[in-house]
Amino acid sequence: MGTHSTPPSTEIVHLSEDESGLLWVYFRRAAPQWRRAWRNVPRGHAEVPVRMIDLRELYEYHLEILDVASGGVVVSAGVAGEVIAGLPDGRVAVVGERSDGESSVTIRRASLRRR
Repeated sequence: MGTHSTPPSTEIVHLSEDESGLLWVYFRRAAPQWRRAWRNVPRGHAEVPVRMIDLRELYEYHLEILDVASGGVVVSAGVAGEVIAGLPDGRVAVVGERSDGESSVTIRRASLRRR
């Protein structure tokens, strides 16, 4: 999760291989504004409850589709919301915020269209 002065590490959230051998990698990395996530945490504390850290400010989520055979990146895209789980058939569970400010979980399926 990092600290006031250290950004969080990049972490893989979900990894799967599709029927054509492409590797789908959902990951989270430090958001550009990650330091704001720590604004409610007093400095100098070794341990704090995670609820004090604003996780929405801490991370941004991405999908990269990799062609393992060629070593190339086929797609690199941001994902709106927090990817919390990978599901069968290329689906993922994503936490987002509704217009009323409440959180909701949506099941999404990404697809790759070749040109």
